[in-house]
Amino acid sequence: MTNDAKPMKITVYHSWESGNAKNCRYPSVGAGSTPEELKQLFCYDHTFIRFKNNYRSIDNFEEVAVAVLDNDNDHSDDSGKWISVQDIPRLFPDVPCVVYTSRNHMKQKGKYSPRPRFHVVFIVDPITNPKAYTELMQRLQTAFPFFDEKALDAGRFFFGNPD
Repeated sequence: MTNDAKPMKITVYHSWESGNAKNCRYPSVGAGSTPEELKQLFCYDHTFIRFKNNYRSIDNFEEVAVAVLDNDNDHSDDSGKWISVQDIPRLFPDVPCVVYTSRNHMKQKGKYSPRPRFHVVFIVDPITNPKAYTELMQRLQTAFPFFDEKALDAGRFFFGNPD
C-alpha cells in the first residue's frame, strides 16, 4: 500500500532465503515501484541499506535512501490503541511511503496476541553516515512511539514475507 499517487522506486538488497536470522549477506539488489515488484523483493530477507561487500554490519554501512520503521503494535494490548495499515495515510498525509505487512502480521508472536504488524518505508535524502541514520530513526520513533524502539539501528534487516 502506498499513500502517494506518484510511483516511488525503492532499492532493496536481499538474500534468496526467508527467515534466516543469522544471515548477513545480501548480494542481490532490486528496485521496485509497483506493488507486484515490491512483493517480489519483500518475500526474501532484505535490507534497504547498501553495505560494503554486501555484508550487513554497521561498520559496512555505505548508504540508505529510505527510513524504514517497524510497528508490531506491542505498545498496548488494547486493540483500540493499535495502529493499522489503513491508519498510516491519515497519520502521514502527503508523505510518500510504502506500507507492507511483516511475516507475523495478524499472528501470535511470543506473549502477544495476533495484531497488525507491518513496516513503513519513507523516502529520505541519501544518508551515508550510520550515526546520522540511527539519529533520524530515533527522532522518528520519538515522534511516533508506536514504532518499535528496538528496530532503529543502521544494520537493520527484515524477514521476508511471501504474503
